[in-house]
Amino acid sequence: SQKLLAAFSLRQNLRQLMKISKPSIHLIPCLHGIRCLTIIWIIWGHDYMFLLLAPNVNSYEVIAWAQTPFSMILQSGTIAVDTFFLLSGMLLAMSTLRELDRSRAGRLHVPLMYLHRIVRLTPVLAIAVLFLMTLFPRLDSGPLWQQFTSSSQLCYETWWATLLYVQNYAAAGRMASHAWYLAVDMQLFLLSPLLLWPLYRWRRRAVAGIVLLIALLFGCVFSIIMLNKLAVFNRKGNLGADSLEMRMIYYTTHARAMPWLIGLLFGCFLHGEQGRRHRLSTWLMLLLWLLALLFIATAIWSVYPYTRPDAAEITPLAGAFYLCCSRIAWPLAICWLIWACQSGRGGMVNTLLSWSFWQPISKLSYCLYIWHLLIEMANTGRIKSSLHFSNYDAILHFWSDFGITLLVSLLMYLCVEAPFVQVELHFIRTLRSRATPTAPKPHPVRPTVSLAVIAAPTSISQQNLVEA
Repeated sequence: SQKLLAAFSLRQNLRQLMKISKPSIHLIPCLHGIRCLTIIWIIWGHDYMFLLLAPNVNSYEVIAWAQTPFSMILQSGTIAVDTFFLLSGMLLAMSTLRELDRSRAGRLHVPLMYLHRIVRLTPVLAIAVLFLMTLFPRLDSGPLWQQFTSSSQLCYETWWATLLYVQNYAAAGRMASHAWYLAVDMQLFLLSPLLLWPLYRWRRRAVAGIVLLIALLFGCVFSIIMLNKLAVFNRKGNLGADSLEMRMIYYTTHARAMPWLIGLLFGCFLHGEQGRRHRLSTWLMLLLWLLALLFIATAIWSVYPYTRPDAAEITPLAGAFYLCCSRIAWPLAICWLIWACQSGRGGMVNTLLSWSFWQPISKLSYCLYIWHLLIEMANTGRIKSSLHFSNYDAILHFWSDFGITLLVSLLMYLCVEAPFVQVELHFIRTLRSRATPTAPKPHPVRPTVSLAVIAAPTSISQQNLVEA
């Protein structure tokens, strides 16, 4: 039909991409800025990682750079992904609970929820996997090309695990290094109905149960680090290399679920507090802002003393406390940031994060995440002479990589992500229209499942509304 063909219209999809959302009770404007700054932080950190792996004529300066406070922003950049987990759980809880309140029977159409998530994430991922397996190894050559493009060989063995979203367990260490996030997010989403329904039905008891689950996961990760004597921080850096630490406490769902569960609870809180106004004293607000900044600084710079050459290696006990506490402190700080901005207490921070400039880039964030590492691998692998490392050179390298990634992501969004979303929504509307009785009823009943649940937003997708 014409509507299906219109889904592949570049002009229509570009118009939708550039459309600025109007203020609404269901919109959290600051999420656009948070999502954009987070994906920029991730791309920036990976850019530094590849530059540090490349041959540099001033390698000794790299060691000195790694001992600076500024370097900790990048060395601790792994916590940026926790922001995405937080947003994923928060938006899922808000959209689902809101729709359950709307529905008469309070039921979820779980298969359609799963279908939407698969359709939303898989097409762009599948094209990236296919490109990595076929064209990517043939793009260029050089002395470093095989070293930096070895992921293409791994895809021949593990492509199925990537597309089934089980690569963090079935192919840990033998996959594209950033694909683990999609597996964790998908696995948590598949388990979400087991938590969302109790949250809707027994709010306080379910909240207590999730808090207990967070405590159990805290103890689980803590025990894994202690029993295996894992090194949470290495001053020499593993720079993304496969290791026991990566397989046990970085890729695994049970080790990364705490921020997502905190997001689920925060989404439940925002849903219950919607429309309410709380009066906070100036001193209390100042205290909460200082506490949030303390949590952020602690998560980023706690291990800075261990970067000094004369410092002892971090012990498993200290590392366990740091890792487990940072995966709770960071999400809590972001929760306060979101709540302060949403309740009108964000000031200049809210003005920056809610800037309409972020909205188009926010819609591209999923494609940016999928494709940025391929661009960085190619641009670093084609190097044929030694580089000079400095922060200025790294920033220049970042902007070139980010610009190319932005163009590729724009193409993927217009030609793949947006069309598939429109086709899926058209398919769902067709099913709903056929299932709706034509006979008039004295009291119209809202459908059990609406597009708000089916199109539940994800942390790195085009959705930022509580309802689609």
